[in-house]
Amino acid sequence: MDIYSIVVKKLAQYLNISEESIKPNTRLDTDLGINSFDFVALIFELESDYNLCIDEELFSSVYSVDDLVKILSNYIESTSQS
Repeated sequence: MDIYSIVVKKLAQYLNISEESIKPNTRLDTDLGINSFDFVALIFELESDYNLCIDEELFSSVYSVDDLVKILSNYIESTSQS
């Protein structure tokens, strides 16, 4: 499963919405209603599920689903090369 699909599935489960309603340009705050607490909980779940430990500062520029996917992809790519 690719990272986009993982993120969409996790968001859909977390928010109890359909995966089809989530697109790459869907904004986490305004479109999905995710607040800072929800965002931290979501990141924690992703880190726990996939054994990741990502610096919180990387998420300061995350506004959309695509932003989140890019951060996770870059992190996974950089750690796999180490």
